Amino acid sequence: MWAYEKFILGVERGEVTGVVTPGMWLEMNREIEVRPRRENVGTHLEVLLPQQVAVLYIDSVVRLITHISTGSGDEWCDVVVVDDEDGTQHEEGICGVAVTPGGVFHFERRVVGWRNSKLGRLYNPVYFNYGIAVHGATNVPAFPASKGCVRIPMHIAEYFPSLVKDGDLVYVFDGREQPETYGAQVPVFDYPDPDYTTTTTTTTTSAPTPATTASTAPVTTHAHGPTTSLDVVRSSTTVASTVGG
Repeated sequence: MWAYEKFILGVERGEVTGVVTPGMWLEMNREIEVRPRRENVGTHLEVLLPQQVAVLYIDSVVRLITHISTGSGDEWCDVVVVDDEDGTQHEEGICGVAVTPGGVFHFERRVVGWRNSKLGRLYNPVYFNYGIAVHGATNVPAFPASKGCVRIPMHIAEYFPSLVKDGDLVYVFDGREQPETYGAQVPVFDYPDPDYTTTTTTTTTSAPTPATTASTAPVTTHAHGPTTSLDVVRSSTTVASTVGG
């Protein structure tokens, strides 16, 4: 529902309600055509930072629309537990800037299940910009709140990795420049916390039971054109069926 309010109705992300009124229900059941901002053969993801919405297209036909939460823009320092390749874990004190850079990227790699990383605890992450991934989270609020990743609701993270493959394009629109202006813009890399002094290592890993975030209802929608404007096109013949957060 949040995705529908933001993406279709143009509601500011701080004003979404998640409430379906009778009039809105009628509107949601009208046929809507969805067009990508970038026409592509194959699968690509469009991440819209101003709206906090992500849209997945296959051969320029919408497949998924979901509410997201991306980088908050805050500077941060934290003590994190990071999973090692040998199955152990280690503790680090790190600092960084919570930014999701605009640009054009490709999905590069993925992890099945939970992973502890420098950017936090991620569920089924699919990486596209160094340590930045699309991943499930138990908290996906109506505003940017991550350390740079693209958070999606847990129930969508269950199947999202099956919809994309390594090499698929990711366009991140920041509302200022077109993604192609930036190219594959690198993130702001983290750095050691100068005030951190203790390091521990353990061979124990844990994976809490995934929880479902409070999220939104499935939506049918439309984004349009090579610019940052959004249009909704009513159609008597085309129905785009999507799943969203």
